Amino acid sequence: MKSEQHYKRGFLKLAGIIVLFGMFIEVLQGTLTDYRQPDWADILANTIGVLMAWLLFLIFQKYLVRVKHQITSFL
Repeated sequence: MKSEQHYKRGFLKLAGIIVLFGMFIEVLQGTLTDYRQPDWADILANTIGVLMAWLLFLIFQKYLVRVKHQITSFL
């Protein structure tokens, strides 16, 4: 159970990093190019995508853990 909590915490940290990276890319688009502009809708879409991935992770978590154990026992 402790490893599952560690796994969830790691996934949440990764999701946060991905959202921040998306924001960073949007800022760079506005500052480093003349033909691109940052867009709040892109940041929102990226964040929604990350949240949907996290939701899918929660839905399939038990299955993924079972597959991980099967692979580990096979090796």
